[in-house]
Amino acid sequence: MKMRFSILLGISISLFSCTEQEQGNVSISGTLPQGVNEKEAYLYRVTPQNAVPVDTVAINEDGTFTLVSNVDELGFYQFGVSQQNRINLGLQPDEQIELSFTNPRLEEGYSVKGSPESAKIQEIIALQIKAFRKSDSINQVMQRAGQSNDIQTYMQLNGLAQAEAKRYNERLASFAEENNSSIAALIAIQQLNPEEYYSTFETVVAGLEPVMTGHFFYDGIAEQVKAMKSIAVGAKAPELAFENPKGEVISLSSLRGKYVLIDFWASWCKPCRMENPNVVRTYTQYKDKGFEILGVSLDKSKDAWVNAIAADGLTWPQMSDLGGWQSQPAQIYGVRSIPATVLVDPDGIIIAKNLRGPSLEKKLKEVLGA
Repeated sequence: MKMRFSILLGISISLFSCTEQEQGNVSISGTLPQGVNEKEAYLYRVTPQNAVPVDTVAINEDGTFTLVSNVDELGFYQFGVSQQNRINLGLQPDEQIELSFTNPRLEEGYSVKGSPESAKIQEIIALQIKAFRKSDSINQVMQRAGQSNDIQTYMQLNGLAQAEAKRYNERLASFAEENNSSIAALIAIQQLNPEEYYSTFETVVAGLEPVMTGHFFYDGIAEQVKAMKSIAVGAKAPELAFENPKGEVISLSSLRGKYVLIDFWASWCKPCRMENPNVVRTYTQYKDKGFEILGVSLDKSKDAWVNAIAADGLTWPQMSDLGGWQSQPAQIYGVRSIPATVLVDPDGIIIAKNLRGPSLEKKLKEVLGA
């Protein structure tokens, strides 16, 4: 499995032809290592749809190359010798860049001089590769433990894997915050949960605003942060008004005056269904003390939705537009995984998110004094 950041999309080299340009404001030179047998090297510019080839250069017999190209503004690029063998660069006008390689798999061993943004990208890519190798090693041992039915070892390794994932995410967040004016920070935050690392996303968006506004990738994340701000703790909960199973429109605002848990779920979501007994128990305990639940389903099938409500004994108000992941309620609240919850106070203000089980009970005891 190769680790690449997700905005860089593959293309077929056979679909284009380029000629070497002798004039340009950016020069990229270096020596390719033994094991690289291709005769040409390519430069691609990353766009919203794919990576577009902008230049190519012949590789000399001794592996050396010098590619000269025009770069109009700071942006994401790729340099490589094939569709599967590239490195990621952050180029800006008037750079004289030197690349050095230690591995025929270019991404797994290279360094950059003369391009600060590219050097930062190399740093975060190296972090990704190191974390992947460690995770892959743990997963292989976990797989063997599972195959031999060694549950104790499996659970220990699972805990280790989760701890490593958390540590990796913290490193990504630290890198992004420390380099918030570098486009490499955009690569780092791609792998983070925006709900959990909202402040990191905000920091990166603010840091890159002067230089990246108008760039497709930056603008997408900036819009995401703006949308998240509207559903952050302390914000007024956006209105929801959709049909219940009987076809009657119900609204979030109609429940004003109570603490309302907006519970995003679906009949096909196994974790949601497993959590429902806990939610039922909590609802039974607090429903007469100023607590209400508003179930919001991401189902597409009305029958499946209605049957799940009955099977799980969900007696609180339910709504859905049967739009699945594209449902309007999910879009309004930025829901990207379920189960997901939002707790709203009697005045319609969001006071907590993603509470379940003991954490939900603890919060309800706190706010209801019960």
